[in-house]
Amino acid sequence: MPYLLIVGGLVLLGSGGEAIVRGAVQLSGRLHISPLLVGLFIVALGTSSPELAVSIHAVLQGKADLAVGNVIGSNISNLLFVLPMGALVFPIVCYRNVLQRDLVVMLATTGFLIWLSSRGIVGPLQGGFLLGLLALYILYAFVEEKIRQASVGTLQFNMEVQAERAAHVDGLRRHGFGFLADFAWLAGGAGALYFGSRFLVDGAVEIASLLGVSQAMIGLSVVAIGTSLPELATVLVASWRKQPEVAVGGVIGSNIFNILAVLGAATFAAPVIINPLFVSFDMWVMLGAVLIVIPFMLTAWRISRGEAVILLSLYGAYLYALYNHLDFSIFEF
Repeated sequence: MPYLLIVGGLVLLGSGGEAIVRGAVQLSGRLHISPLLVGLFIVALGTSSPELAVSIHAVLQGKADLAVGNVIGSNISNLLFVLPMGALVFPIVCYRNVLQRDLVVMLATTGFLIWLSSRGIVGPLQGGFLLGLLALYILYAFVEEKIRQASVGTLQFNMEVQAERAAHVDGLRRHGFGFLADFAWLAGGAGALYFGSRFLVDGAVEIASLLGVSQAMIGLSVVAIGTSLPELATVLVASWRKQPEVAVGGVIGSNIFNILAVLGAATFAAPVIINPLFVSFDMWVMLGAVLIVIPFMLTAWRISRGEAVILLSLYGAYLYALYNHLDFSIFEF
């Protein structure tokens, strides 16, 4: 029975995340938002919805280890598994504007989470501060893009994407769809995420108790990979269609959302107690993944297939260490 809950939860989370992404992208096309911001905010918000649903449900059940492990594990999975999988399909081009702003923000939020977690508990006050930082980041990104568009000229700025959006919206109109259809996708996806999160958390906790595996370990691996399925699907499709802005923006944006939005919102359900084991090892792996990916992106402004293999190997080593109970007490403060 718990295995059926896991499978059913993963299917619902994957389909729910896909529905939210589809509705959000269609809605963004009507609002004339660039592909980079679509990836960073619209797609990232949709693909981070499983993490949000799972973490809030886990906190409400008093399972903070599962919630925090899901956030940390998803961020590690996004950088060492999801992004390189996309690069294997087609080398991912990295643009300077992504590196100059959004990678810096991802690095800063990761470091801030480690400092915040060293206190042992993250309450609603800290959670509200995280959500406030997210609001400032979104505002800054939109303002910066408007300035950049004005400096290069609206017609010159991504003309091909603008034409594609126009054709897409015209097609929707011909079929009688509009904003109502976009919100229907969003609502349906939200419902699938709610039930998927319940099934996944309940099944994961039951399996953990049967196998004698900690909730933290389940959150860092099984649940983290499961809730990263929407990101994986988005990155693979974006890489296949040679839309690197959506692929890179979706991963970076998802990692930022996981820290600022998912953890921030979860604290309002209940104060989140941080397991010292997370601070002593897993959060440093998350930070290390960020520091490894940055120079890979700086190399020829892309992630090659060879670099993708290295990242996947590192993720395999992390999972091996996680499930073989290696002693990392030397990292404790």
